[in-house]
This record gives sequence, structure tokens and C-alpha cells, in this order.
Amino acid sequence: MWRYKLTMVNVTSRLKRIGMPLQYSYLESLDSNGVMKGRIVLVFEPNPVQITGVLSFLEDTSYDFDRYIDGEYARLILPKGMKAELEFGAGEDQWAILKETETGSDTLRLLGGWKPNDPKADGRKQVVTLKLSNEDGSDMETYTISRLNYGLPVVEIAGNWWCKYNLKGTANDFNDQILVSADPVKEDSLLDYLKDCSLEDLKAVMGDQYQGGNLEGLPLTLSDGKFEYSGFKSSVSVNINAQGKQMVPSGYEMPSDNDFRRLVASYDYKLGYTSVVYNNMMTGDDSYRIIYNHGNRAVTVDETSYGKIGFYDFCQEAFIDDNSRHLVIFGWGHQWEAGTGKISTDDIIFATNTGNSNSWMMEGWFDSMGGNWFKRTGQNNVKSRTIRCKKSPVEYIYK
Repeated sequence: MWRYKLTMVNVTSRLKRIGMPLQYSYLESLDSNGVMKGRIVLVFEPNPVQITGVLSFLEDTSYDFDRYIDGEYARLILPKGMKAELEFGAGEDQWAILKETETGSDTLRLLGGWKPNDPKADGRKQVVTLKLSNEDGSDMETYTISRLNYGLPVVEIAGNWWCKYNLKGTANDFNDQILVSADPVKEDSLLDYLKDCSLEDLKAVMGDQYQGGNLEGLPLTLSDGKFEYSGFKSSVSVNINAQGKQMVPSGYEMPSDNDFRRLVASYDYKLGYTSVVYNNMMTGDDSYRIIYNHGNRAVTVDETSYGKIGFYDFCQEAFIDDNSRHLVIFGWGHQWEAGTGKISTDDIIFATNTGNSNSWMMEGWFDSMGGNWFKRTGQNNVKSRTIRCKKSPVEYIYK
């Protein structure tokens, strides 16, 4: 029997990226009449590393979130004899980590972390390289993962990382907020700053008002000698308290009912004008001893009196001398219905992640009754809210 070499085929397979499925290719031999004389099936096995999660390398060996995101990105299941490592460029913080699961070292969790008050969290890109190889380093594969690094100034008090300032502009857009790098009061007393700064500086840090279903802040405006929040709607069908993560930047959320409750000693608590120390009357991990300070100032815009606004400084007693551990809550008040002059300047309603009508409110009494009341009350959807958010819990905090 004669054997003839009809042709030679050289098959080269590029890297089979993790996550890509089993694939087939067919080599077919046809005669001059187009009749198949034979077929060879080439089977391309998938990458032995399995991946699940929000990462995908189906299109390329790099993945760019193109936004800020932390938490679990992926889970990697490694076959025996393989390892995974992360490599950071020179000067780059170790903002991601590989962590073993309860099932053992063959399954790794890839976590994105967060750094409190990171001065470099100004929107710049962070990059990490994921390296997969045999245990001796051979047959290495490399994948790059990147995100935008944004961060809001925060203070740690009563079990939370509270944001230092109210939201303004587009509520979920970092670029409209005061970032760590632009914090006008880094180490000094924020309470003193708010009481004494210029009107322009005050307006820059006070934030906007919001109504449910509208990401755009309602700035304070003056019309015919009366104030209103521009863009205020007379009818609002969306409960802002049900938008705890939609109306804040990625990685942050509105405080819960319990978060506010930790700051005071009841659901309707009177706070005087002078400094006072109290136990919040909660138990277990929610129990804190708090010191409170108050300040207020009269505001005049374009020679028109707006009224008095208040500032409420909370701190755990043990950290009274540390300005970085003081939470100062404040706001323009709120508007209760459409039209000019429908603003209560001394009553601040905070968006609260309750999912119902209950919101926390600072009811200010600056000229009588000897104090203010921080309380949980039911509020309708129309009334505008101040949004002071907190950092969502994150598993990995890096330095």
C-alpha cells in the first residue's frame, strides 16, 4: 500500500484564558469535487483554573472596572500543582488581596480593598497583575485588573466610618463630591470651621437637598427675596429611604436607623447647647459613651436673611482630643412643599436606609426651649433630605 503525504498542518494555540469554555476545531480533507475524504477534530481543553464572579477574561487578559469597586471580585479554583500571586507596580498600594476560603488553599477569593482617607483616592487608576503558574513558576500566565480609586473623607465613630460631608451635585458621582484630597479641614476642628468660615466656603461644604428618584441635588436659591431649593418637585412617588445604595457613590450607603440611634440615648433625644457626655443606652457592640458639642450661625445670602443653621458634633468620649474622630452633622434644613419660602432652616431631615417613611431628624430650637431634639420620625416623600452617607462594610482595609 502506498502512502502519500498530501499536506502538513501546523497548529498553534494561543493562551486559553481562564473562564473560556472547551473549544473544537475541524480539519477537513476534500477532493477536487469537494467531497470530504476525511476529518480531524482538534480539541482545545479549557484553562485548568476555574473562575467565578464579576471578573471576566473572555475578551482579553485585562479587565478594567472603570469605576470604584471593592469587595469580592472573583473566586479562583486552582488545580493541584498551581499557584496564584498578585504583583503591584512600584509605588502602588496593595489594594487587592488573595484570600483562602474555608474549603482550603485550592479556592482563592480575590478581594478589592479600601483605604480610609487615602490622599491618592482622587480618581486615578489602580492596577494589579494576577499571575498564575505551576508551583515552580513555570508556564506563567498574567492577567491585569484595574479600577478607579475614589474616596470620601471619613471619620470613625460608634461602629461606622461616617462620611465627613453631605453629598452634593449628582449624588452617586464621586467627581461632584468633596474627595479626601480636597478636604478643606484635614486635621483641625470641623465644628470651628463651620462656625467661622466665609459664606462661600460654607456653601461649598454644606451639600445639597435631595428628593427620592432624583440623583441631582437641589441647590439653595433665592427668588424674589425668598428661598427655595431649585428643582424641588411637588409630587414624589419614590421613597428616598428605599434607595440606600442607589443615591450614593459606589462603596458607600445611607446610614441605617440603628446607625443614627447609636449617636444618642433614645429615639427622641434632647441635646442641649452646652457640651455633654452621655451613654447611648444601648447594649453589646452598640454601646458607646458619646460626647456632644453644638454650634450655630445666622446665614445671610445677598443681604437676605436665611435664618440660623446648626452644627452637631458627636465624638466617642475616649477620642475627644482627636479631631479626626469627630462626626459633625449639619444641613440647610429642609423644604416641605413646592414654592418659595417653604423652608424650615433649623430642621434637618436625613435620608435613612429604612425602606419606609421613618427618617432621622435634627429638630433645632435655637431661640427657645433650651436645646435640640435628634429623633426618628415619619416623613412624607415630598420633603427634601440631606444625604450623609457612610462607608459600606468592607472586608479588606489596606494601609
